[in-house]
Amino acid sequence: MAVRLTLLLLIVGSVLTAAPDKFSITVSAPKATLKVGADVIIEVVLKNTSSSNLLYSSGSKREDQGETNYKVEVQDETSKRAPETAYGHKLRTGEDPPGQHTVIVGSSVTFEVPPGGTVKNKILVNKLYDLSKPGKYEIHVERLDDADGASIKSNAITITVEK
Repeated sequence: MAVRLTLLLLIVGSVLTAAPDKFSITVSAPKATLKVGADVIIEVVLKNTSSSNLLYSSGSKREDQGETNYKVEVQDETSKRAPETAYGHKLRTGEDPPGQHTVIVGSSVTFEVPPGGTVKNKILVNKLYDLSKPGKYEIHVERLDDADGASIKSNAITITVEK
């Protein structure tokens, strides 16, 4: 009886233990305070934290088009989503904003990232969101793990937009 109970506890324990993420995502900003109208650029680094090669699919071959590789979330000081641009809305939802037609053209490339290896991208955040109103904005990115569908989130950073 004790052996069965121990075995049952081991099985339940292994099911409840989540597998570690295969990668981590870190965002940073070259400038934390910007003037209204300035480009709000964030840098994204994905690191393979697993012990095997990571298959990485990219929506663009260009390092400066990271918005095609990540879901970018921006909230204002009241924790509301910042207003999206037509491009940002189409990229996030796959649908055009009412009364608009937005075309997104791109290519795709897939490659392997070795254990400990990184992939770097830049994202022009105000291409996705209207950040013309002065205030503080919290930004983070997410990416799905292609292997298991889990959403991996980055750290959050705060950008201040001033007059």
